[in-house]
Amino acid sequence: MNDAALHLILRAKGQIRQETSWCSLLLFALAIAAVLRLFGIELPVLYLSLFVLFLISLVLTLDLLINIGTVSTKKLISLISSQLNSDADAFGR
Repeated sequence: MNDAALHLILRAKGQIRQETSWCSLLLFALAIAAVLRLFGIELPVLYLSLFVLFLISLVLTLDLLINIGTVSTKKLISLISSQLNSDADAFGR
């Protein structure tokens, strides 16, 4: 496996980690809003901020809207298939 392929795989791992953190942040904020609403505390700014967080996470994770610096699925699949065809043991490392 060459350095370019390894760099591509590491970028894809980072991209997955970033998407997971955005999703976790959004779910945590939604849980906080639900608890506040349960206790009768209404904050219109909280709903607006949740909507903005949702839009930001949608823009950052959707492949169709913005894909600057992200690893495309086609590149990753072609890399995996070429690596499996050439040397399957190196891919496991």
